[in-house]
Amino acid sequence: MATDMKGPETLKAPYFTLTTTLKPDDLANASSLLLSTVKSKHKLTQGFRMEVKFLQNTAQFRICLDTVLWYDVYLRMELIDETARVAREYIKNTRMQIFPEDDGPFVIDHKEVEKDTAFIRCNNKGFAHNKQACEYDHTEFVCKGNVTTRDGRETQCDFHSVSKLIVKEFSSNAYLVLVRRESIRELLFLPCPSQQQHLKFHSIAANFGKWETAQSRDKYSQNYHAHIHLLFDKKSWDDIKKLIETNETLFKLNARDYPGPNYLLQHCAELEEQRLSQVEHQCTLATISKLSENVEKLSENVGENNKILSKLSENVGENNIIFSKLSENVDNNNQSFVNAISTLTTAINTFKTDLKDLFETKKKSDVI
Repeated sequence: MATDMKGPETLKAPYFTLTTTLKPDDLANASSLLLSTVKSKHKLTQGFRMEVKFLQNTAQFRICLDTVLWYDVYLRMELIDETARVAREYIKNTRMQIFPEDDGPFVIDHKEVEKDTAFIRCNNKGFAHNKQACEYDHTEFVCKGNVTTRDGRETQCDFHSVSKLIVKEFSSNAYLVLVRRESIRELLFLPCPSQQQHLKFHSIAANFGKWETAQSRDKYSQNYHAHIHLLFDKKSWDDIKKLIETNETLFKLNARDYPGPNYLLQHCAELEEQRLSQVEHQCTLATISKLSENVEKLSENVGENNKILSKLSENVGENNIIFSKLSENVDNNNQSFVNAISTLTTAINTFKTDLKDLFETKKKSDVI
């Protein structure tokens, strides 16, 4: 039974996630549910990847969307500040979760290796052709079925597997297992519905849309040969080597002892380059514009405050003049008061003298 599915709106990330049991029916139902959900938004089908990680009792499904498409479908209509915040938060969290040692060294771009004939199919049909001496690849696994391209043309499929990459120990007439051209810990599994091959892989991934046809020279090709990427950590890769009996195959696996490139980091870089850098630039310009408006308003307020201070300074000056005059008046009043007291004191002293003289004159008169 599958648990509740979570999507980009809830996760704030370009993922759909779902956990289910290891029962075949539950695994099939979970895959169907996730694929139908992606197909409900047609733009998302341009490129996405389904990853399945197998745990002890459950399987964790995750649909990884193209980050640019995620932005266009889920973030573009939001407020620009919120859009930039969600996208930047996703990039920051993703980069913090992936250690440098978990990111592989490189991936071959098959469009750029025309001169490297080691993996180019030989088209020489002559009976006298020496396959052993030929520098091109020979394979007996070629599909001659008729297919329809995305633009409606009928063409021959011509899908083939490079013989030099086939791991014979894990392959049969019903399916093929191949190593990658790159030196990374990964196998390609082309399954047959009637049989299964049991390998202790760490997780699997299936690419859809442009992520599957990215290396195809025919951009109108369709995918008629489903294949699975079997991903291994270091321990499970070493366990696989123990199952190999031939030195030739063991040499191939030993040469591919590195982790593959972390596609999440690549998707973060694409999101930054194609969408987020422009949005953050717009946010910066908007912030600068708003800051400029605030500075202008602040400048106006400072001007008004300067006028108020100037007026206050004038009032203080006038008050100082009034205070000075008031002080002079107080000083004058104080001096007048002192003079009045002095005059009064003199008058009192004179009165006392006159009164004393009067008493003495009267006393003499009484004696006579």
